[in-house]
Amino acid sequence: MTPASLVLSEVNQATKRDFAIVEGKIDEPNVMHRKVGHRDLYAVYHVDKGAKCYFRSLGGAELWNPWTGEVQPLSVCQTDEEGSYIRMPLEKTEMQLIVFDPNKPAKIEDVHPVVPTTTYPISGKWEAELIPVGTTRKDGLTSFEVKGKAGKSPALITMEVESSYPGGAVFPYPIQQHCGKGEIELGDWSRLSGLNCYSGGMWYRKEIELTKEECERALTLDLGDVVSTAELFVNGKSVGLRMAAPWKFDLSGVLKPGKNLFEIRVYNTVATHYLSIPTMYRGEVTSGILDTPQLLMK
Repeated sequence: MTPASLVLSEVNQATKRDFAIVEGKIDEPNVMHRKVGHRDLYAVYHVDKGAKCYFRSLGGAELWNPWTGEVQPLSVCQTDEEGSYIRMPLEKTEMQLIVFDPNKPAKIEDVHPVVPTTTYPISGKWEAELIPVGTTRKDGLTSFEVKGKAGKSPALITMEVESSYPGGAVFPYPIQQHCGKGEIELGDWSRLSGLNCYSGGMWYRKEIELTKEECERALTLDLGDVVSTAELFVNGKSVGLRMAAPWKFDLSGVLKPGKNLFEIRVYNTVATHYLSIPTMYRGEVTSGILDTPQLLMK
């Protein structure tokens, strides 16, 4: 043990930290503790909902909403001579402002026990289908459609355009695309040949078979990480749209015993399109579902 780690170990044994996660996932929490008047305020971020945490403060606990000013009483699991144990009430992506008032009594009640979660990764290839951009126009502009047939040689088509947009655009009208289906490994589609400059949407589809007992449990679909938006459909019905983390969807009441069709519609940004044209604008080109989706069962 190095001298620095020895000193840190002795300090930890001699004193209690202002904040510590005692039950639940320890994932680099961000915590700020301030004393304002007679109250102790803790701003906590990146700590899972339901995690049991220690606060080196006593008194009545409250959850303050910094956006609305709403104050919600919190139950305390237990206390010791210096502090209180509380189960975090909000998701890890939300700022949790926990306030202790020593002039108020603590409400001792462990009402949010951590429920064990079973994780089922949804691995393997997914059916993929690109979503054509600009196929529908309501302004009356003319569209061009070019279809090819299997087994035929490519044809060179020449068009004369009487007028065009300035700045290098040849065709002032949309070109309609017809996209087929295929299979894709999950990950960044901008790294795939043929899709590295594709800016638009993609459908991800997969059938998942569940038992009656599994459908009766509390289920959540966690996509992990996505760029840039994701909308989930189960058996043809929209479950929700996510535009930022956490990329989780509550599946309560939407599943049935047997096969369930999961469809995820993902859109990236225009950054990949900018790779194909001369422009000063650049951005993050990462696109698609980047992680293996997981079914979380409680």
